[in-house]
Amino acid sequence: MSVSRIAVVHYVGATQKSRSVVASLVADFRQQGHDVTVLDIGRFGTVFQDFPPEWVVRLAGHKTYRQRFTKVIESAGAELTVLNPHQTVTINPPESRQAEWLQANESGLLPYILKETLNNGER
Repeated sequence: MSVSRIAVVHYVGATQKSRSVVASLVADFRQQGHDVTVLDIGRFGTVFQDFPPEWVVRLAGHKTYRQRFTKVIESAGAELTVLNPHQTVTINPPESRQAEWLQANESGLLPYILKETLNNGER
């Protein structure tokens, strides 16, 4: 089996227990021998869906372990990269991967815009 690099795109709120789901995916992919990077796109959203500020949590009598997710991902042998919308560059995949790239983007966007395709019926 050849080793490949897999990027798991993640943001809190993607699913009910998004961190748990991502940690399970990472563990599975690593067990299969893949190199894995988790790309956190949470800062690209307009609605903040993560923990409230630490002072609010303490005021309510709770504790948060904000670095726990990072430690879980790193202990599995994967990387966690938090992407910043102000420091992100455009990536142009090689010509041989263009069709795959477009399909992945379309698959990711369709649930949000509720259309069958992104190209007005063209495919």
